[in-house]
Amino acid sequence: MGLGEHGLYYPWLWSAVEQRVRFFDDFPAPEAVWERIGRAGLRSLIIDPYEIRSPQEMRGVFLAGWQFRNRVVLRTRSIPGAMQRRLEREFGRPPAGEEVYGRPAGPELVRLRESLVAASRRGADVVEALLRRESFDLLWISLSAAHLGGHRFFDISQLSEKIELARYNGLATALKDIYRSVDQALSRLIAALPAGTDVIVVSPSGMGPNTSRSHLLPGMLEAVLSDVPAPGPRRAPTGSSLWRIRSIVPTSLRAWIAHALPDLWALELTARLELRDVNWASTRGFMMPNDDAGYIRLNLRGRERDGIVEPVDADTLLDRIATGLQTFRDIDGRPVIQKIFRTRDVGFDGPYTTQLPD
Repeated sequence: MGLGEHGLYYPWLWSAVEQRVRFFDDFPAPEAVWERIGRAGLRSLIIDPYEIRSPQEMRGVFLAGWQFRNRVVLRTRSIPGAMQRRLEREFGRPPAGEEVYGRPAGPELVRLRESLVAASRRGADVVEALLRRESFDLLWISLSAAHLGGHRFFDISQLSEKIELARYNGLATALKDIYRSVDQALSRLIAALPAGTDVIVVSPSGMGPNTSRSHLLPGMLEAVLSDVPAPGPRRAPTGSSLWRIRSIVPTSLRAWIAHALPDLWALELTARLELRDVNWASTRGFMMPNDDAGYIRLNLRGRERDGIVEPVDADTLLDRIATGLQTFRDIDGRPVIQKIFRTRDVGFDGPYTTQLPD
């Protein structure tokens, strides 16, 4: 199913009719394969599908937040409802795999390393146990420790100025240890499968150096769209409030606050902080929530609740934005932006294309 047919590309999505950001659970989602085959009477064993909404019902066993808990991408849920508690009595509770933007402290990294090294082993443990007790037509497991581990441990040297690695056992080899645990779990999983099982192993996205500067895009966009510099103190760029809060409030304090809040409150607070400071009466274009890409959307009249850009002017304004952004240069003279795409030209067709960036 193409992106234009569901419009789900990130946990935090733009709601044009409300002129605000919402968590992706608030949007309709297509059926997952385990829901479709369940209608045909087939049973599935699903462990920790990443960034996927939990089904209301299905045939078989569904566990989310089992290898590690993460309130955004792996929220705790099980089908049957009591399955999680029964398995926790047998294997113990899942460790926390929460992540807070910013420079982490050494003890926080040690706890995350231990959680992620143990995570894949927990996945293999529960699959082996359930396959001995029941039969399933489909097994799906996401070994997401490798992905989350890459976020924090891909280049540990970036943290060495503040953290003496020798003081914290295992940090220097954290990513290798996490990858090794994933490999070991994968070997156990394949060995546990019935003879003749078809196996598909997928790595949807690798980990590499993050060269994105998408947090600078709101200021760049404002500079492009500023016809005349405004008098008085310079206003913060549109859509930068969440980044300002992250830069002002220490990582440890934000982590404590996040831990203290119930999951639903924390998700709603994050959604509310995105684009909180925007004056929609004068904003023609804004950066949509994203991870490491630059997503720009026009505040289009008739599409956005508070839209001000006339549809007849949209193409001209998008051309102006693209041309202006391409004038930014790095300190060595190279262009900051490599390529700009119009979403309509990428080939996303379907009823939810209007939910995507422009």
